[in-house]
Amino acid sequence: MLFKFNSKQRAKWVIFLLLVISLITDIWCYNLARNNIKTTWIINIFSVIEFAFLSYFFTLIISLKKQQIFIWLCYAGFLLYWLVQNIFVESIEIFDYQSQAIEFLLLLICCLLYLFQRVKNVRGEILYNTYQFWIVAALLMYCAGTFFGFLSSVSPEERDFDTIVYEYLSRGGNILKHILITIAFCINPANQKNEHPNKNSIYYIKDNLGKD
Repeated sequence: MLFKFNSKQRAKWVIFLLLVISLITDIWCYNLARNNIKTTWIINIFSVIEFAFLSYFFTLIISLKKQQIFIWLCYAGFLLYWLVQNIFVESIEIFDYQSQAIEFLLLLICCLLYLFQRVKNVRGEILYNTYQFWIVAALLMYCAGTFFGFLSSVSPEERDFDTIVYEYLSRGGNILKHILITIAFCINPANQKNEHPNKNSIYYIKDNLGKD
């Protein structure tokens, strides 16, 4: 962390701080669970914090102003729904599946917005040479793992063989997510600068035709 990038790379620091908060939350929940104390409310609150960090992350790596505003509007809508769901509709002590599903879908949209923007980039920069790509790939794996988590039952009495398989798939996706984030942290953007346009890009050709 300290030697691979500096304070100017805010997107990496956002992800790093989110991982630290996630680790602290996991340790806290683990200690409470050992004492038979419910931790569902902590998980529900963490989903709001997590999506706030990830929304900020995407506004840092997506340059289009309209898309940045769209991302913050998505978060505002998610936060409003979360407040209504956990305060007025149900208790915060009950695991909020619906908010988790909405977060999953919005994260998927943000990932697609970033990838679409990168495809339209006419510069000759190789996509997988950027740390942003690997973090977005990790978030896609997170979305996949979250999807399998929706199929798992929280109640131990309802767990069967299929549920156990879904749990292992979710854990495997979570491990792969952290491997991809590790790869992202090892990439130094200072060595990846390339200001030459990619003349083979169809967007480059269209832009030149438009100028003519």
